[in-house]
Amino acid sequence: MKNLLVLLLGVILITMVTPEVKAQRWPFGAANRVSLTLTNDTVVISTELKRGLNYYSYSTDTATVIQATNLSSELKTGDFVFFEISNTGGDNETVGFSTGLTGAAVTLVAAKTHIIGFVYNGTALKKYLSTQVN
Repeated sequence: MKNLLVLLLGVILITMVTPEVKAQRWPFGAANRVSLTLTNDTVVISTELKRGLNYYSYSTDTATVIQATNLSSELKTGDFVFFEISNTGGDNETVGFSTGLTGAAVTLVAAKTHIIGFVYNGTALKKYLSTQVN
């Protein structure tokens, strides 16, 4: 009886001092979300890509090239990078990929927004998704 009482008291104390665990929507925390700007028709991601989920957005009315010049040593196989690109012009434009990103160029339909996704395979960010969202 004494052992049962000590065990019950221990469970009550542990329950009282254990902090409440909040559910996370993404296993590595919130996305690293950054708005980008064009410089000479090039988007350079100079902020370090973080572990997990990175989300970048920009608008353009011309052909562009995206470069990721600062890949973190924290990146792990399966980490994601997404680009939300709005083509604000009246003509279809292309977006190509350079340093740090691999994949065929994508045609951006005039006056539409596109999402392009990359996954880290342990050595490079490879394009795996390209879709028009409106």
